[in-house]
Amino acid sequence: MVGWLFRATLSLIILGVVAYTAIAVPIGRRTLLEHALNIARTAPAKELAEDVGTATSGAIDRARAALQ
Repeated sequence: MVGWLFRATLSLIILGVVAYTAIAVPIGRRTLLEHALNIARTAPAKELAEDVGTATSGAIDRARAALQ
């Protein structure tokens, strides 16, 4: 029981440090979050999101058909 609590607490601390670093610590002129958002706004990233959505919809439709 204590081991689980220790691991959970340690995981939350590490997650907090990573989140703080991504949001607040600049890497060059921008933070890691700002870099990621700028990359996500590019045309190739938008195309990837559309393609993943299309593929996911197809997979969901096939799974539903298989279950019926």
